[in-house]
Amino acid sequence: MKQNQELFNGTVIGDSRVAVIMARVSKANTASLEAQENACRDFAKQKCIKVIRAVWLINDSSKEGKDYKEVLADIVNEKGVNTVLVYSFDRLSRIGTELSAIVDYLNTKGISVISATQPFELK
Repeated sequence: MKQNQELFNGTVIGDSRVAVIMARVSKANTASLEAQENACRDFAKQKCIKVIRAVWLINDSSKEGKDYKEVLADIVNEKGVNTVLVYSFDRLSRIGTELSAIVDYLNTKGISVISATQPFELK
C-alpha cells in the first residue's frame, strides 16, 4: 500500500479517490454550507482524497437553480469522479429508503458515498 493511502472501512483510500463534495441545507444558510464544505475538505486532506469541486444545494422551493437530480447527474457524468463526500449521510436524504436508492444509483455508476463525520462508507 502506498504511503499516503490507508484503509477506510476495508477500502483503500487516498490516491485512488477523486471526490465531489456535496453540501446541502433545506433553507438558505451559507454559513452551514460553508461549514459542511470545510469539514469535508479537512477530512479529504487527512485521508488523501482529491477533491475536484464542491456543490452547494439549497432545497428551498422559493429559490431557483439546479435541482438535486440534476446535480447527481452532473456528478455521475463528471470524468474520474468515484466518490461523493458529504458532511453526514442525512445531507443526501433523511428518508432511509431514498438514501438507499441514491446510494444504489451512485454505486451502479462506480461512485461510493463517504461522510466526513460518520466512520463508514455506504455501498
